[in-house]
Amino acid sequence: MLANLSVPLPGIVDTAVMGHLPDPSGLAAVGLGAMIFSTLYFSFSFLRMSTIGLTAQADGRGDAAEVRIILYRGGLIAIALAILMMVFQDPIGRYAFQLTEATETVQTLGLSYFNIRIWGAPAALLNLVVLGWMFGFGSMRLPVTIQIVTNLVNVVLDFVFVFGFDWGIEGVALATVIGELVGAALGLYFIARRLRHLGQSLLPDWVSVLEPAGLRRLFGVNRDLLIRTFCLLIAFAHFKIVGAELGTVTLAANLVLLIFLDLSSYGLDAFANAAEILIGKAVGQRSRDIFIKVMRLSLLWGGLVSLIAVLVFYVFGNQIVALMTDQMPVRDVSANFMLWAAFLPITAVWAFVLDGIFVGATRSAALRNGMLISIAVYFVSEWVLTQQFGNDGLWAALHIFLFARGLTLALEVPALIRSIDTQPAPHAKAVQ
Repeated sequence: MLANLSVPLPGIVDTAVMGHLPDPSGLAAVGLGAMIFSTLYFSFSFLRMSTIGLTAQADGRGDAAEVRIILYRGGLIAIALAILMMVFQDPIGRYAFQLTEATETVQTLGLSYFNIRIWGAPAALLNLVVLGWMFGFGSMRLPVTIQIVTNLVNVVLDFVFVFGFDWGIEGVALATVIGELVGAALGLYFIARRLRHLGQSLLPDWVSVLEPAGLRRLFGVNRDLLIRTFCLLIAFAHFKIVGAELGTVTLAANLVLLIFLDLSSYGLDAFANAAEILIGKAVGQRSRDIFIKVMRLSLLWGGLVSLIAVLVFYVFGNQIVALMTDQMPVRDVSANFMLWAAFLPITAVWAFVLDGIFVGATRSAALRNGMLISIAVYFVSEWVLTQQFGNDGLWAALHIFLFARGLTLALEVPALIRSIDTQPAPHAKAVQ
């Protein structure tokens, strides 16, 4: 949960610092810029997810050499993607800000922020691989340490650059870049220690890293996870677009209520992350008993936490909305749809946890296919229900989408369990 909570902090800190300057254009520019980078990095979250599953499986088999190879393969892809982002930074930045339809002043300031922060892309994407690799071992404290150090550096430099040197929006972006670089350097230090512990060389064996069969498997998993992630982004973007068509106040209320899902996701994703690690190890050990036990515990505790979240949102939902906005029209509309938002955790938890189970088992095709079916169901249900019931229909379609994600994966679980005993026997040295 701590690791998940730390993910949006750099953008939040940047926005908060600019919020204390007199010009609101800077605040808007940084807020939009942080949102764009959050979307970009979320799109590349497959780097973390695939690394977790593959590392946990290799560690479960006791294959130290493969553990190192997975790290370098993931790192190579991360650096290649970061270079592409930097090469095409101008069209990416301009197109992204044009989509926001912000004023020319905000877009100009936002591009200044974007063009500096893009230089942190190699460190940010590499960090996704590093965190996934550490998660794969079940080492949770080191990733949290990396995120805490990254954010502390960012916060301190934000104040120094903005309030000390008066560098404004450029200082905010530079502070984030330096924080990301420091975090990546710390991650590489922890990696070096872990590799020495495993008795592995720090120098990559490029023949093994670039081995075609291994690369094909990694690219296949990453491709499927990328499709899954894009579909998720499209579904929630569509939800917001349809909300905008229903009116500005309705859109604002929907966005405020979606925070309930954001808040609960930190707890629910923690069980998904734990499932990724433990399921990966169970698959690596070819242990059906451990697999089933982990799956049951993950679903049980995830379900219990989701029920607690529902209860909290049901009782304190209006107070939470009041903290988010003091605009009475928005609060009044939010109250009308409070139940839809309050029950989101119990609808979403099964998709969250099963996502983690399939990621840990690296069954990415099931994740891809399930998401494609679910988003098709969502579009059809949204089109039918919104026409009949307005915003109530839109919220119902969102619940149907989340339920469909869980159901499509649940239907694949029996085949996943059977496949554990039919995997080829591992041939690997034991990890010392």
